[in-house]
Amino acid sequence: MVPLAAVCAIGLAIGCQLLVDSKGLSDQKCPVDQKPCVNLKGCVHISDPATGCGNESCAPCEGPANTVARCSEGRCEVARCISPFDNCDALPDCETDLDHNPEHCGGCNQRDCAVIAPVANGYPGCSGGTCTIGGCMPGFDDCDRDRDVTEGCEDNLLTSDRHCGACNQACESGATCTQGTCLPITNATDPS
Repeated sequence: MVPLAAVCAIGLAIGCQLLVDSKGLSDQKCPVDQKPCVNLKGCVHISDPATGCGNESCAPCEGPANTVARCSEGRCEVARCISPFDNCDALPDCETDLDHNPEHCGGCNQRDCAVIAPVANGYPGCSGGTCTIGGCMPGFDDCDRDRDVTEGCEDNLLTSDRHCGACNQACESGATCTQGTCLPITNATDPS
């Protein structure tokens, strides 16, 4: 085996490149405000979250879900939330989907759909930051599918002759909807 120094001495005529590990690249070999990253084959700025800010590692900053990182005083921290997420509690995270959370529909603590848009025979939902019908109670449905919270789940599937047991399942002439089933109408007159 030929020693590295000998290889480089021989290679001076054709050029020689020495590779050093991250411990070999000390801070004085990188410009001020930079650090060595062997996997990137050079020095990187300590204010770049893609290379871990001032951390010894060159791995990207990892923060809570739905966040964008930044560097502050050499440390990784949350810069902002990725839309449509926001931080609606006291913790440094972006836990709330403002497009789909009925308690924070369209904004933190602004729109609680259960308060501003109660749903008759159902419960509220949030779609695209707007209060809507989240679902219907058993035995009810929104058969026109307009998701209008002012109408709510307006169709009673247990008694509606037009929507008996399910939407658009009408009872035939001479029948009525009873407990979600179309039954023949009986003559209530007494023959005696």
